[in-house]
Amino acid sequence: MSFILSIIPIVILLILLLRFRMSIKKAAFISLFYTIFASVYLGADEKLIAVSFGKGLWMTLWIIYIIWPALFVYKLIDSTGGFRVIEKKFRSFSDKLLQLLMLGWVFPSFLQGVTGFGTPVAVTAPLLMGMGYSPVVSAMVPLIGCAWAVTFGSMGSSYLAAKLVTQLTPEESLIFAAFAAFFLSIICVLTGFVISYIYGGFKAIKKGFFYILILGISMGITLNVMVRIEPAIASFTSGIVGLISGFLLIPRNRSEDTGKMSFSYAFLPYYVLIASVLLIMLTPLSSFAKTHFILGFSFPETSTRIWTNPAIELYNPIRFFAHPGSFILFSGIVSYIFYRKRGMSIETGKILKETTVRTIPSFISIFAIVSLSTLMMDSGMISVLAHKSAFFLFPFLSPLIGTLGTFITGSNTSSNMLFGAFQYTTAKNMGIDPLLILGSQTAGGAIGKVFSPTDMVLAASVTNILGKEGEIMRFTVKIGIIFTVLIGILTMLIVIS
Repeated sequence: MSFILSIIPIVILLILLLRFRMSIKKAAFISLFYTIFASVYLGADEKLIAVSFGKGLWMTLWIIYIIWPALFVYKLIDSTGGFRVIEKKFRSFSDKLLQLLMLGWVFPSFLQGVTGFGTPVAVTAPLLMGMGYSPVVSAMVPLIGCAWAVTFGSMGSSYLAAKLVTQLTPEESLIFAAFAAFFLSIICVLTGFVISYIYGGFKAIKKGFFYILILGISMGITLNVMVRIEPAIASFTSGIVGLISGFLLIPRNRSEDTGKMSFSYAFLPYYVLIASVLLIMLTPLSSFAKTHFILGFSFPETSTRIWTNPAIELYNPIRFFAHPGSFILFSGIVSYIFYRKRGMSIETGKILKETTVRTIPSFISIFAIVSLSTLMMDSGMISVLAHKSAFFLFPFLSPLIGTLGTFITGSNTSSNMLFGAFQYTTAKNMGIDPLLILGSQTAGGAIGKVFSPTDMVLAASVTNILGKEGEIMRFTVKIGIIFTVLIGILTMLIVIS
């Protein structure tokens, strides 16, 4: 009975989004309404529900701190005419498909390696839209494009979470990382073909075949090599190799005259963003940034008949010197000052107003979906779904469990924290290599970012198509399922062999 109660919220959400084409906001509130009653049936009291909503509100603010700065930067560049300059510059690439591969696949993968937590989508989706791609394509492409880099992105946060909850030795950690990199490097190459298909169907795949293979294989090989050296920077270095390969490989025409404003001026916020992230996250400053100027809240222990949530002293704190939103906001402020000193006309009040107005609907949508997530976790529903999946097809289902965790929480790190120990222990009890299963879990969790509702809202917010998340998800959920099933099949074949 508990399994049926637990899976219904997900079924409701998917049916409303995919079949009835409802916005995530409406679908999430309907599913949340049911989940409240289901959690009460499972033993939740007013305290648990209130705590879950409190966690949901805090996580919403955490995410909004990425969306608002990203929209601000977009509005700032747009107000200076910067997107017209960027578009002209990238026309130097000989083909618009190859341009999309660089900006929708390679560049967000690099950003995922450094920051993650929605930054690749928040940065590149507005950039793509400003260059003339449709809002739906602009939202969809970076979601798919950077998913393969999630596990070892954000300076390895998802990988480290799985390592932490399973207490792996250094040797075991490298083996686990190698399995995950094997799965994700395959997904990396396939991602290039998917983005080409989005652009122009099978004709585009045929047209870009050579470039996709070179870029995908170069990033995939780098990922597999680097996880054996330092997994925390594997996605970052893979992204760098992809960027270098792209600029060396892809033919370009003579650059067009961009007028009064140079490309470097137009692209300045992104230069500052990359430089600030590298300066903080890849130097000794990283330790200071992660331990100073932190804001978070404590939450008490809560429980139902089937699950207990321990008290949390500091729940998902905002580390202001290391938060992605801070990097984006800093890049916007520095660029704003630079533009003003150069005498550029910027309507500051208008930019701030429009940015805030566009953020409000995002806040409501994100609060609905994140509160649904926290209530399902705190009531024990997600645990039930995972544990009921442990039977003879467990190796095949292990990436699906990881995907489920990310689909609900919006985070591969959270998915690994939720299910990593469970999958590891179950595999050991069944006589299956637990490091293989853990690699499959986190690879599936990375793919979950392709159609996680939280990421849907973020992508729709920065491209101004809130309410059309279902249109994005109808394609991305198919790709996500195909990728996850492929990982499941590969896992099963390795176990059998």
